[in-house]
Amino acid sequence: MSDPRLYRAALVPVLFALVLLAFSLENRPRALRANLAPDAFAGDRAFARAFGPGQSLADR
Repeated sequence: MSDPRLYRAALVPVLFALVLLAFSLENRPRALRANLAPDAFAGDRAFARAFGPGQSLADR
């Protein structure tokens, strides 16, 4: 007589493959679109906004 644990152990990769197959059949989402043109990005202003609060609250 066969051991049921062997069947359960063999069933795990099959179930994993079925779940993987189910997610691979789904269509890919569309790419996000930006509202601003790339040349409208100001790096110095973004840097100041990102690190400004950290410098003013450094004593905390």
